[in-house]
Parts: sequence; structure tokens; C-alpha cells
Amino acid sequence: MDEMIARTRMIFFYEDLRPNERYDFRHAWNLNLSVDRSLLAKADGPFSEALRPCMYEDIESAFGCSATSRHRLPSGGRAVHNHRYDLQEYLVREAMLGVMARELWAVNRDCFRAVFAATLTI
Repeated sequence: MDEMIARTRMIFFYEDLRPNERYDFRHAWNLNLSVDRSLLAKADGPFSEALRPCMYEDIESAFGCSATSRHRLPSGGRAVHNHRYDLQEYLVREAMLGVMARELWAVNRDCFRAVFAATLTI
């Protein structure tokens, strides 16, 4: 399972990221990132704490900072997030993504539309 997750797009698509390229809010997977609150206070939109217990809060926050900003992956930059999944945990995660998509819609419809634009028929 570890190899499949690491080598496919099942959870993230890190293999698509290239050093020194710029990426929009959809790539702001914060995982366990800490950010100074004063930086988020400057955001164009509020940081919603309603996205609980998890999922989408990272990209919704980045969307609020600026839907037009681009974030750069620094050369040599990396993040280590050692959260292993077995098949059951992966399936629970996928189900939670569906549940929390509804919450994202309730919290920030513009962000929801931007995230799901390719599959949206609303």
C-alpha cells in the first residue's frame, strides 16, 4: 500500500511537481504546516475553522489568501508526512473527502467551484 500511494496519484501528486515552478492554491497541501496567524490575517477571505474534522481546510485557506497567487516549490524543497494507510484507512479517507466536500460547499462556494470545476454540473 505504501508503494502504491507513493507512486500513484491516489492521495497527492507530488511526482507532478517540479522545482522552481509556480502552483496555485490547489497544491497547498499543508498537512501539518504551521503558519504565523498574522500572515493569514492579511488574507482576502477569512480562514474558516468550520472545516472540521479535516479535509480541504488547507486549500480553502490558500484560496482565501488569494485565488490568483502562485506558490513556488523551492529547489530541493520537500515535505515529509509519514502517515501510512492500509486499505481500510484509505477507503475511510476517500469517504471523508466526499463528506467534507459538502462542508467546503457550505463554507466557501467559490473555492468549491474552483476545486471541482472539471467535474461540476451544478
